[in-house]
Amino acid sequence: MFAAMVLALSAALAGPAPAGLASNRYHQDERYDKKKSDTLCRGYPSAKQVPSSSLLAYWLLGSLDIGSPALLLEDSIESLTSRSETSRSRTNVAFGPAAQTVDITVAPNGQDSFAPDPVSINVGDTVRWTFASVGHDVVSGPSCTPDNGFCWPSNTNCGNNGNGSVGTTYTHTFNTAGSFPYFCSPHCFEGMRGTIIVQTVPTPTPTPTPTPTPTPTSTQTVDVAVGAQGQKNFSPKVIVINAGDSVRWTFLSDGHDVVSGSSCRADNQFCSPDDANCSFAPNAEPGERYTHVFNSAGTFSYFCQPHCADGMTGTVIVQAGSTSTPTPTPTPAASILQLSSAGYSVGEAEQQVNVTVTRSGDTSSTASVNFATSDGAGSQACNVVNGFASSRCDYISALGTLKFAAGETSKAVSVLIINDSYLEGPETFNVSISNPTGASLGSPSTATVTIVDNGSSTGANPIDQPGFFVTEHYYDFLNRLPDSGGLAFWINEITSCGSDQACIQLKRINVSAAYFLSIEFQQTGYLVERMYKAAYGSASGTSIIGGAHQLPVPIVRFNEFLPDTQEIGQGVVVGQTGWETVLENNKQAFALEFAQRSRFTTAFPTTMTPAQFVNQLFINAGVTPSSTDLAAAIGEFGSAMNTSDAAARARALRDVSENATLNSQEFNRAFVLMQFFGYLRRNPNDPQDTDYTGYEFWLTKLNQFNGDFVAAEMVKAFITSAEYRQRFGP
Repeated sequence: MFAAMVLALSAALAGPAPAGLASNRYHQDERYDKKKSDTLCRGYPSAKQVPSSSLLAYWLLGSLDIGSPALLLEDSIESLTSRSETSRSRTNVAFGPAAQTVDITVAPNGQDSFAPDPVSINVGDTVRWTFASVGHDVVSGPSCTPDNGFCWPSNTNCGNNGNGSVGTTYTHTFNTAGSFPYFCSPHCFEGMRGTIIVQTVPTPTPTPTPTPTPTPTSTQTVDVAVGAQGQKNFSPKVIVINAGDSVRWTFLSDGHDVVSGSSCRADNQFCSPDDANCSFAPNAEPGERYTHVFNSAGTFSYFCQPHCADGMTGTVIVQAGSTSTPTPTPTPAASILQLSSAGYSVGEAEQQVNVTVTRSGDTSSTASVNFATSDGAGSQACNVVNGFASSRCDYISALGTLKFAAGETSKAVSVLIINDSYLEGPETFNVSISNPTGASLGSPSTATVTIVDNGSSTGANPIDQPGFFVTEHYYDFLNRLPDSGGLAFWINEITSCGSDQACIQLKRINVSAAYFLSIEFQQTGYLVERMYKAAYGSASGTSIIGGAHQLPVPIVRFNEFLPDTQEIGQGVVVGQTGWETVLENNKQAFALEFAQRSRFTTAFPTTMTPAQFVNQLFINAGVTPSSTDLAAAIGEFGSAMNTSDAAARARALRDVSENATLNSQEFNRAFVLMQFFGYLRRNPNDPQDTDYTGYEFWLTKLNQFNGDFVAAEMVKAFITSAEYRQRFGP
């Protein structure tokens, strides 16, 4: 294997080098086999997986005035326990929004799915299913079992056992609140299922409708499949239960876990990342189960930690349930947060789409809500055409929290759009909001964004164009649109070479590296990496260079790094007036929020003395502090004997994270890590790599050349790798 590394290095010196040492491994086309008993299904191919094969002033990137949910295919299993329907009281209302009709496409682009799914509506709204391909139907019922709730087998109005023709529609008005599952009877066991969540219309003066005393309901267990058929999803994705019911997650493939939280952040409400009962480290073997009883009403989000960035998330909606003594319907929260529309459209060349979140009702106080993008593309290659937009190829993932000041009624979630050269047709992804504070969540809370293709055929790879190349670096490293001055400056760095190819290649390398070296990234993304290092130390990774062994590697993962970097960099454009103030405010807010996360408070309980707290941070950072640095960090707590002061904990954490010695020691490790995060949009040990061999290879080279990335050919290897280039075109 080491000889292979030498050959790889020789290849790098001769021409384009592999990005992750996973070169020359080609995987055969894989097809979903058509079930013999299914005469309606058609298999479809996944993409061929093609692997990845001194301008010192550039660090002043900011000083030079530079700056300025997809269709959810839910795989399932036949053994999922069907959930009995429970009665729900209705509320008569005097006023409410006008009834609307929400459209669902049946089998878009020939896929066995309903889009969008799930759909949230209000009582009195209508759902219209439009058949986009033949061989499908709409049948009311859970777990592939008809319940005749609103459409049943052989009903010609809604599909007639899969005999519905293209263009026909089926509509149904939902007059009762609740969760209404449905499925396609020919393809239910291939995962073609959907859910309509019908909410009571919020009003200022609800009047409870008298209802007879209901019979107490028995508790139930609802099953969720984890990784069915090797897919990165939970099925069903959204379930609705009553308080006291149990959810049982069954692992159908390995490499997954169940972690309570939203936006890829753990909240420890029912399962924490280190809980062996539900994470299995996360090496859960097929057949293992995790069960949790939900005793409180509310919405509980969760995710798979290794695959959250791929959209592997789920939601458990727990309702109060029936009791022998009914309680009048509570008055809805006065302030409501919701998306302005359930659908948005953006042209592929428009660079950005803004999804609006509105707040209505009482806006006199502060409020917040989490947001996140998701898609059904997973790790598929960028040239696959199936209607799914990919966060690696088509848009940049956006995750975070919108904070509303008193009086604010509208904010936008901005998502960057990549103008690749593949002919793909329209592709979709989702933007969802969740976990509101100071307000309740209205409908819609999920919007489907459609990216409209702007080409008539697949063109040349745009990454070879200086303008696209520079723009993509703003996307991948700074998470923002380029400002006009910065864009022009860096384009000129490349085009000033004329037709001199050697000059162009060197300029592209230096321009690319400039984004990591820039003030803007060093004070945002690199600070996030150092903060994780100070808080939690290093992780352990496996490499096979010189024989299998373990090595310390950065502990932060891509799905943690991305939202945290977007949070700390929000609104920061180095070179613009007031950027220093914006950055400092962001740092303070982020450090305070970081230090109050459950993972951090578990690692650093408030019973620790200030000296214990600070010493542990320096130990994790691998730094022996000077007496001055040590005293300054401990001094953040004043005369306190414990570390319960949250603001002081945040300041001490920043003192260690911004320590000059740590900055120097961690620099090369972070530089290599960002090659994977920035260019490849993945962790170093994610497919197409399986461990940290590629990471160690490039770290060793960078160290050997004393950090000279040009001599080490590291940046060159990544920006010329097939894995990077094929994000944008052939």
